[in-house]
Amino acid sequence: MVLKRSSLEEMFRPQIAGPEPGVSLGLGYFLERRDGLDLIGHSGEQNGFMSHFFVHPASRAAFIVAYNTNASSQANPDRPNTRRLDDAIRDHFAQRVFPALAASSSTAAR
Repeated sequence: MVLKRSSLEEMFRPQIAGPEPGVSLGLGYFLERRDGLDLIGHSGEQNGFMSHFFVHPASRAAFIVAYNTNASSQANPDRPNTRRLDDAIRDHFAQRVFPALAASSSTAAR
């Protein structure tokens, strides 16, 4: 089944406040404001596997990552782990990739 655009827009509309500032919940998606960008995403983890995706509507781009581990170190929280890697990838896309794509698409539209 393919959803109407209006159905997607309703799913991407904030419904309730999220677990941290800049995050709200739509219908099945997390709506986040990161580094001045509006992002739509979702994540999940189960039995040591973890996945995450973000869509940047303004550039019509997205990224998806999947890990076969959810490694962390409770003994040393400063030690690199999967969650930190996931955050670093998200931040890289929000700070560098999505803005560059949005800028190039707006330049191409002129």
